[in-house]
Amino acid sequence: MSIKVSHVTISKWIKKFDKYFKSISDELTNDLYLGDSDEWHADETVVKINGKKHYLWVCIDSETRFVTSWNLNQSREAECAFSLFKRSKTFGTPKKETGFDEMAEL
Repeated sequence: MSIKVSHVTISKWIKKFDKYFKSISDELTNDLYLGDSDEWHADETVVKINGKKHYLWVCIDSETRFVTSWNLNQSREAECAFSLFKRSKTFGTPKKETGFDEMAEL
């Protein structure tokens, strides 16, 4: 069985339910503390939006697989990575280090 859904339908669905999911997310993450975790992993992925290259940066907790922060940027500069870590620290600081896959290329 194949179901076809247009991007317009998905956009309307997101606009209809985004506030509801945001309120649930805020409630669940309000008291979340990941400072007892050993490590966080961060990585960037290239995505094309309207034919232009963008970088999706994501930082996750290695134990819970919880996304601690993310950002979408046209740049791959170190400043983007540092802003990612800064926002992640609202959930605590890991005991060990945070690792990047290809950070040496920056």
